[in-house]
Amino acid sequence: MKKRPVILALVLFAARCPAQDAAASMVALADLPAALQKGIQSHLTGLTLVNIDRVPDGKDMDYDINVTKDGQPRTFTVDATGALVSAQVLVSETPSAVQKTIQTQLGANTLDRIEKSFEPDDITYHVLMNTTDGQSLEDRKSVVWG
Repeated sequence: MKKRPVILALVLFAARCPAQDAAASMVALADLPAALQKGIQSHLTGLTLVNIDRVPDGKDMDYDINVTKDGQPRTFTVDATGALVSAQVLVSETPSAVQKTIQTQLGANTLDRIEKSFEPDDITYHVLMNTTDGQSLEDRKSVVWG
């Protein structure tokens, strides 16, 4: 079995800047094109849909799908075709090598959330954390083989 690199990015800021969030607008699933609805629905297994935000992403449009799973809020993002761009995951839903790296890098900081991004050739885990003393840390990236 060929090992594939999994990239882990530890960051201290949200994936979207506040200006993008301000431009987001809520939309109903029924108001979206049929192909996009189908793409979103294909990712809803085991999830309860809360709402959908249309979010400009440069020249493109992404859709943040806010859901709950077992009563806990989560978000995943699809592009205009309904293809999965990223999904919020729990530590326990990541490969063991990623879990170990997160625990090592987290130290005394607290975990905010993990976003799993899907690219054609790799999967990236963006780990957002809060520091205990309010100090900013530099972005750190490391490759983990999964």
